[in-house]
Amino acid sequence: MKIHRQFTVHRTPEDLYRFWRQMQNLAPLAPGDTVVTEKDQRTSHWVARGPGGREFAWDARITVDEPGREIAWQSEPGGDVKNSGSVRFEIVADRETRISLDLEFTPPAGLAGKLAAFLVHQHIESEIDAGLDRVKQRLRTNASP
Repeated sequence: MKIHRQFTVHRTPEDLYRFWRQMQNLAPLAPGDTVVTEKDQRTSHWVARGPGGREFAWDARITVDEPGREIAWQSEPGGDVKNSGSVRFEIVADRETRISLDLEFTPPAGLAGKLAAFLVHQHIESEIDAGLDRVKQRLRTNASP
């Protein structure tokens, strides 16, 4: 499953980079009730509660870290959810920055998980969009991210 979103926020790329670099700020983007814990400067641990209360856990490692420009990550082997993503910041006007977000994930449980994900793709995508709306609102209303 791949998701691409773009939006503009009245912030500098540096402000946005600092916000997105703190992985716990991104928990609202994950479907369901998700907790993110930073393990070290490049690795975070994610635990998401899925359908039926089942927990899914994985570690994500930052693979690209360019302050004010881009952050990319990929899940570590052995986790319940294989995923990767990136967020890029492009200044479009004075203190106006376009954020480009790309997410890709493979549902757990092999073929059965893929079938289930296909059937609920719209639901998952709408949860991510709702989470993204919460993140955008926070960025637009807080004095500092």
